[in-house]
Amino acid sequence: MVFIEVFTGENEGSLESSEQQYKEKLRDIGEFPYGGFVPDEAIKLGLQGIRERLVGQTRVVYEVGAQDIDVHMFASARRDFMTMLTDRLLKGE
Repeated sequence: MVFIEVFTGENEGSLESSEQQYKEKLRDIGEFPYGGFVPDEAIKLGLQGIRERLVGQTRVVYEVGAQDIDVHMFASARRDFMTMLTDRLLKGE
């Protein structure tokens, strides 16, 4: 099980609620990996198998492989996603 701590700046109940939302989304991705959509930015860069789901204002970006599902990043939906992807590809992260 993956544990994700999310700081919301609000009360502890909200933190637990956010944590639960991420756990549920990761479980959904594991069960239905093709349920996420293919980001336009991934298509433009020719990236195969990249999908995305949203948890609030956070993009959960993952790759569906033959055997595994790899979560690559949790990124704010407010940021320029193309810049984040190209920076990450150029840095080899």
